[in-house]
Amino acid sequence: MWNNDLLKKKSTFQPIGLKIQRGHYILGDRYIKSLLVTELPRQFDLGLLSSYVSNPEIKVFMRTEPLDLDCAGMLKKEYNDKSREYQKSGNDPTRREILENELISLNTYIKEIVDNHDVTWNITIVFSVYADTEKEVNKRCQDLNLRLRAEGFKLTSAPVMQENLMRVASPLFVDSLLPAEVEKNIGIPLPSLGLAGLYPFVFETLKDRDGFLLGHELMNKGAILFDQFQWLDDPMSARALNRLSGNLVIVGGTGFGKSTLMKLLIRF
Repeated sequence: MWNNDLLKKKSTFQPIGLKIQRGHYILGDRYIKSLLVTELPRQFDLGLLSSYVSNPEIKVFMRTEPLDLDCAGMLKKEYNDKSREYQKSGNDPTRREILENELISLNTYIKEIVDNHDVTWNITIVFSVYADTEKEVNKRCQDLNLRLRAEGFKLTSAPVMQENLMRVASPLFVDSLLPAEVEKNIGIPLPSLGLAGLYPFVFETLKDRDGFLLGHELMNKGAILFDQFQWLDDPMSARALNRLSGNLVIVGGTGFGKSTLMKLLIRF
C-alpha cells in the first residue's frame, strides 16, 4: 500500500522569495531564466554537457523516463528518407557527400542499437541561467543560446512556461502544471547509448568500480572518483575496518560548489 501523504507535503513546498514573471522568475535576489532543449546535435561525443555544469551561473537539469517507443524503427525511417534524397542528389556533389556520411553514421548507430537491444528514453533537458539583474540574465541566456545552437542544439526560451520548466527540472515538485500531453512531448526520444553520451561524468578507471567521476584536481588534473556506498559495495573492507556506515563532510567557502555537489550526490 502506497502512502501518498509525503507526496502531498512535497507538492506544497515553495522556496522563500519566489516570484514568477513572464520570461523569467526571481528566487531570493537572483534572476533565473530557463531554456528548454527541443533538439540535440546530430552527432556528439561522450560528456556533451560537461562544459556547462562547471559554470556556477548555469544549472543543467536532465530528467529521464522510459519510453515505450522503438527508436531503431524511427531511425530506420529517417535512414530511408535520406537514402531517397541521396538517390536524387546526383547534380549536387556537396550535398551528396554530406548525405553519404550521414547514411554511414546512421547505419552504424542503428546496428549498435539493435545489437544491444537498447531501451528508448524520454529526455528532458533544461538550462537555467542565473544573474543579479534582468538585463544580465537575458544577456547570459542570449550568449548561451548562441553557443548551444553553434553546437547543434535547438532550444526555446518558453516565456510563458518558466514556472513549468522550474517544476519539471526541480526534484522538489511532483507536478509541472503542464497538460499531460504537453509534458510528454517536451522531451526528446533517445536510446540508452545516446543518453549515456549526455552525462557530464564518465568512468575513467576500474580502481573504483562502483564510483563515479566527481571532478578533477585543480593543479594536476587527476581524476577524483567517489563511491558514497563504499562500505556496502565492499563488505570485506567494511568488516576489516569495523565500519558499518560512511560519513561525508563537505567544507568550502561561498560559491565553491557545496550545494551543487550535494545535489549531484543525491541524484546519483
